Amino acid sequence: MTVAALVLAAGAGRRFGGPKAEAVLGGRRFVDLVIRSASRASLDPIVVVVPPGVAGFTDETLVVENGDPGAGLSLSLQLGLHAVPGWCTAAVILLGDQPTVPMVNLRAVIDHQGTRPLRAASASGRLAPPVLVARSHFALAETVSGDRGLRDILSAHPDLVDRVPVAAHPPDIDTTADLEALLRRLESDT
Repeated sequence: MTVAALVLAAGAGRRFGGPKAEAVLGGRRFVDLVIRSASRASLDPIVVVVPPGVAGFTDETLVVENGDPGAGLSLSLQLGLHAVPGWCTAAVILLGDQPTVPMVNLRAVIDHQGTRPLRAASASGRLAPPVLVARSHFALAETVSGDRGLRDILSAHPDLVDRVPVAAHPPDIDTTADLEALLRRLESDT
């Protein structure tokens, strides 16, 4: 199986006060931290969807610009899946506002030996990224709209989803308060 990474980082960041693709944690942009995790997991290629004007990516990253970030996560998902090269058999969806996605979660979803076309990390009864989508089911993304992404698909089609147990989901950084809480947690862990 040849698996691409799809990093969704084109949100308008209304609650955050601006685009989160440019937000920084530990001296690195959120989006770069997620790309680094995808690279370490040997996902190739790495497709990243960003709002207009976000630059500074390596040549190994396939950048897709979402000209309408306000349209929500669904448009970024659709644009990103369309950009995944035809030779890839699946894509792992990662969120640009989860810069601390644990490698163990990522590896668990990638390495899971299930039989269903979707694999999602499952913790505390909740499904969340990383989510692997087989190419045969990329078209499911065309059925979503707004800021919902794959959430509705995962809940509407449980028969298509392998639930991959993980200890916990990484925090979403939706507000500056979320970022401050993450920084406090990281400082207390060291």
